[in-house]
Amino acid sequence: MVDTLVLLAPQQKLRGMRVLLRFLPKHKAGTMLNVEFTIEPFVEGSPGAHVTAAVAAVERCGLSVEFGPFGSSFSVTKEQLPEVIAELMRAAYGNGATYVSVDVGVA
Repeated sequence: MVDTLVLLAPQQKLRGMRVLLRFLPKHKAGTMLNVEFTIEPFVEGSPGAHVTAAVAAVERCGLSVEFGPFGSSFSVTKEQLPEVIAELMRAAYGNGATYVSVDVGVA
């Protein structure tokens, strides 16, 4: 059984995420997942609006983001995952991101 799924979604393919999310392992409702994400362009020590807006979007969903120098992470329930990832992508690409990578695994 695969425990991790990597989503690489350019803006025009956000709808395709629904298909990719089906392949998450089948766990009980309420299962916590760990999400790690990286947003480009990357400027060391100076995260742009494309990064800060994405972090703020996740936090508006009631989640705490651990902000790191090479990527950020948060924990989310399986049920919340699709909406939170969609909000993250909308905020990142809506503020100039050129590439977003998301890695989802069982916490």
